[in-house]
Amino acid sequence: MEATTKPREWTDLGIRLNLGCGAHAPQSWVNLDRSPQIQLSKHPRIRAVLRRAGVLHDLHMGDWPENVIRRDLTKPLPFDDGVASAAYSSHMLEHMFLEDAKSFLRECARVMRPGGVIRLALPDAEEFARELLSANGDASGEVGLRYNEMLRAHPESKPSGRRMVAYIGGSNYHKWQPTRGLVMRMLRDAGFARVTRFEPWTVNPWYSIAPPSQRPEGAVDKVRRRWQSRFGRPRSGRMVFHAFA
Repeated sequence: MEATTKPREWTDLGIRLNLGCGAHAPQSWVNLDRSPQIQLSKHPRIRAVLRRAGVLHDLHMGDWPENVIRRDLTKPLPFDDGVASAAYSSHMLEHMFLEDAKSFLRECARVMRPGGVIRLALPDAEEFARELLSANGDASGEVGLRYNEMLRAHPESKPSGRRMVAYIGGSNYHKWQPTRGLVMRMLRDAGFARVTRFEPWTVNPWYSIAPPSQRPEGAVDKVRRRWQSRFGRPRSGRMVFHAFA
């Protein structure tokens, strides 16, 4: 399905957008993602060759649902004004450049119906900083290393050769660091109102707008799990926001 296709039922019912969906694509949502793996998954022989060459790794070898539409979300959304009742984006916004992220939120506000709701999940850079500052000088440097892992701002070594291809083709590094005040300001500037932050585990009346996350454990989750195992402190490392059009 082309990204510009707009079936009638999407408009009649008020579409629900799952933006940066990864491989989790509920049938009742319009699921958009830019990953080159969407195209590669349709060519298993090419993908297998790239895996053997070391350009791809095991995490790239999973299948993608047929109902994921490949779309570069730094470009305008392919929908008319005021057609969406809900939008959901989980740990995607920080992978855009900051100005692209701001433009993306303006696009979300444009396509949202009056009263429509957007739900965002992002890493919590403030929490990472609090953990670092509470390390009492961090004489071993261990907490500093973990802090840099959680920020995921750059690879630990300069990509070269085969890894350079993967890095250019679609890295999962963070291009900016979300904080509570910054994200709330970005949502308000985009045109949203009643911006609220919830703790990720909080049950709230709008929880049902978001498809439950069933993604494999990501790199940030693995670091978070190691951190808690080592230092014994519960932490979420993520923020959830709701805002209304």
